[in-house]
Amino acid sequence: MKPIGHVVNQLPPRSTSPAPARSTRTEEGQNYWRGQPIDRLFVRLQQIYGHRWSSQFGTGAHVAKAHQAAKAEWAQSLDGIHVDAVAQALEAMKREYVDWPPTLPQFLQLCRPQSAPYHKPAPRLLEAPRNPEVARAALAECRRILGRGAPADGT
Repeated sequence: MKPIGHVVNQLPPRSTSPAPARSTRTEEGQNYWRGQPIDRLFVRLQQIYGHRWSSQFGTGAHVAKAHQAAKAEWAQSLDGIHVDAVAQALEAMKREYVDWPPTLPQFLQLCRPQSAPYHKPAPRLLEAPRNPEVARAALAECRRILGRGAPADGT
């Protein structure tokens, strides 16, 4: 296994401009996330979380198998999720999961667009004091504007 410093130095520098839109499928119709893209994502997660990321794969001889199995599961789960959504999830992850890396379901939740709540309750307004004289004057003004006279019952 190559040291992380060797792998990271081979990665292209990160750009601050938005990534060009990419499909989540290759030209052959394959899952975009298989291979190098999932490798780069795991390197980013390793860079962000360090030992806390890598320790979840255990120690000893089975680490490589666990790591490869995790990559395969993440690639399969990310199938159909746009690259830009994953980039936004990485930024949100750094805010919401400060101490420990997110699980796969938590990361997938970050990839989903966050929309505003459907309904915001209206703020409760204080009731204005009721004054019958003010109400009568306002109604009389409305009737005058509408060209109607006073009602037959005198209110």
